[in-house]
Amino acid sequence: MKKRKNKIKESSFLRKTLKPRILLMIALIGAGILFGIIAGILIFWYRGLPDVSILEEYEPELTTQIYDSKGRIIANLFKENRIWVPLEKIPKNLIYAVLAAEDSDFYYHHGINIRGIIRAAINNIKSGRIVEGGSTITQQLAKNLFLTPSKTLERKIKEIMLAFKIEQAYSKDKILELYLNEIYLGHGAYGVQAGAKTYFGKNVWELSLPECAFLAAVIKAPSFYSPYKNLNKALARTRYVIKRMEALGYISHEEAEKAMEEPLVFSNYQEAKGWKAPYFVTFILKYLLEKYGTQQVYRGGLKIYTTLDLDLQRYAEEAMSKAPANGALVALDPQTGFIKAMVGGKDFRKSQFNRATQALRQPGSAFKAILYTAAFDNGFTESTLVEDSPIEFPNGWKPSNYDGEFHGWVTIREAFEHSYNVVAVKVAQELGPSKIIEYARKMGIKSPLPNDLSIALGSATVTPLEMARAYACIANGGFNVKPIAILEVRDRNGNLLEKNLPTLERVLSEETAYLMIDMLRHVVKRGTGVRAMLNRPCGGKTGTTDNFVDAWFIGFTPELLAAVYIGNDDCSPLGEGMTGGRVAAPIWKEFMEKALKNAPVRDFPIPNDIVFVKVCAQTGKLPSESCPKIIEEAFVKGTEPTETCDIHGIPTNIPQKNAPYTFPEQTQPYTETPSQKPQKEKEEDDIEKRFQELLKKYGIKN
Repeated sequence: MKKRKNKIKESSFLRKTLKPRILLMIALIGAGILFGIIAGILIFWYRGLPDVSILEEYEPELTTQIYDSKGRIIANLFKENRIWVPLEKIPKNLIYAVLAAEDSDFYYHHGINIRGIIRAAINNIKSGRIVEGGSTITQQLAKNLFLTPSKTLERKIKEIMLAFKIEQAYSKDKILELYLNEIYLGHGAYGVQAGAKTYFGKNVWELSLPECAFLAAVIKAPSFYSPYKNLNKALARTRYVIKRMEALGYISHEEAEKAMEEPLVFSNYQEAKGWKAPYFVTFILKYLLEKYGTQQVYRGGLKIYTTLDLDLQRYAEEAMSKAPANGALVALDPQTGFIKAMVGGKDFRKSQFNRATQALRQPGSAFKAILYTAAFDNGFTESTLVEDSPIEFPNGWKPSNYDGEFHGWVTIREAFEHSYNVVAVKVAQELGPSKIIEYARKMGIKSPLPNDLSIALGSATVTPLEMARAYACIANGGFNVKPIAILEVRDRNGNLLEKNLPTLERVLSEETAYLMIDMLRHVVKRGTGVRAMLNRPCGGKTGTTDNFVDAWFIGFTPELLAAVYIGNDDCSPLGEGMTGGRVAAPIWKEFMEKALKNAPVRDFPIPNDIVFVKVCAQTGKLPSESCPKIIEEAFVKGTEPTETCDIHGIPTNIPQKNAPYTFPEQTQPYTETPSQKPQKEKEEDDIEKRFQELLKKYGIKN
């Protein structure tokens, strides 16, 4: 019995002593297994972390910027609106503000801040909600560059691991530079430069102390602290950052007080994607996407330097806003082909169709400038007489004039001034449609053209940009210049990818070009284009199509050319009497007056072989004492009239109205005496000389 009791006591003792040991052993084994599992998971996660060495060649998504000819931003193209700036260009006050707001121990920890985590936890417990985060700048950078924004334990642990790796691989300044260019600041702005532009319309290095504090303030919650949504909260957060800067010794008490008293003036909020010249941007964007691809254009940080002048663009938009219908205005420098302004419609938000480059519309009488250019090269002069009388073709077509009248024998100059259609058709009949097409092609018209006499009246459909190019051949003295919109394209590192210089091709003699300039000046002085008259030398031509569907005016000075087109998109009439002279010419005039208000007055250079002769306005011959109206006309030397007017004071021998259509004897086409050089070589020298003059004039380096 006693032995049994001893065994029971012994068994009880063993249970009491062994059970805790077993439990401890089990616990230790369990802990070991758990530790092994956790360690395995951590090792697995660590091995799966991205290689932070890629930051050596890190190229963040950068905004492609489009500039005007004076270096002003026209548009930003991006998926993420980011403009990279090196750390040395970021003001110290912004760096201090970011450190004060986000990570005051940044330069002392190794990726994570234990004190910061504990402090944040205590403050969050006291507040009963999350009021402070424990992530360091390095952790935030790791999350932004390598991880998803999901709030999970796995993501947080990976964030800490990556922060350690980044700190081991890079200097604090490098990490801070990456962070300041990567951080999201609201309203589509990534990085401090885009943030400065978005909120204050200035560069980051131009920010004041309170502006720096504001940018640092919004990092915590960009949408919540947006001044455009919650101004009071944004200002309160900004004051908090300023006080933190003072508490940390970054700024003095006086600086802090002054900064908190200084009002913050935010720029008028506009989405960064807002373009200042939307039709122009879409015009060049098509080319950029085809050449460089979507990735490079929207993420590559290209710098696109263009020919556009934002001042002229604004004047063009203001003028076009007064148009009675939709339309287009395109302006270019006729000497270089540089596009200076482009308006493709009255409201880009309502219609993105670019009427300056895409609308194929009939130019009407504006096409006559091409017709008469061909005529001057083929025996006609300003004084050539053509009978404005009825004519009917086998197909039943009977061209008529706008006023419904016929005016008898008139000079080419008078017919052009008053835009007589019948005379234009008869001149086209003499030249042949193929000759007119030949000249249209030489002058830059690429659209299909009808091979019949209706071409003389502008029956072809062309774009305003095509017509501007054709008229530039006249304005610049006979050179076909390719319209240029982009001057240079550079990559994110400033390397030149593309450069465009003026391209010149001699297509008209300077004498022929000047004769047309003289004719176009007459149109503005006393013809259909009088509403376009400027207080400086200028020329231009109106155009109106049947039933007042399309209205045009294309004109120029020596330094600027503009084509204006007005018309309804559905081709419905503009209204009775809505001619090019009444509708388009005033818009052209308003634009040109503003565009040239500070430009010196220049005249068109006169070629050596051009002479001016006073003639009878009616007959185009040398005036007699009885001629009631005498005008001065331009002639190529050797083609000027030699006969005296024989109808004033003596019986006329000029046929009257309705006489059968016959041309009077015409002067033979003027041809230059060949120089010692072959003609082709002479033309090449001429073009090269002109090209070098343009490069020097516009400060372009070849």
